[in-house]
Amino acid sequence: MQLKPQDVRFRPFLRDPDDDMVLECAVASGSRHLMLAARDDISVNQFIASAAGEKLASILTADDLRQEAAQGRRQDFDRFLQAVPDVPDAADHP
Repeated sequence: MQLKPQDVRFRPFLRDPDDDMVLECAVASGSRHLMLAARDDISVNQFIASAAGEKLASILTADDLRQEAAQGRRQDFDRFLQAVPDVPDAADHP
């Protein structure tokens, strides 16, 4: 049997043997996100946990901003804007 170049496939091996199958699935599906875990030599589980943590932080931040905005009053905002001087932006006039 003679192998053609397209018959040879990359077989990844990671530090955590349990991650090999997950990485193979990522390669087969074309997932670039899980490929980053292999490139950075971290566990796929660590990568997923980190991504989930970042997503949770962004959701909680958005929720906090909504709560802060709900406590604001239009009169306070307008009063604050009135205190700002009306001058041209230096970037607009070199």
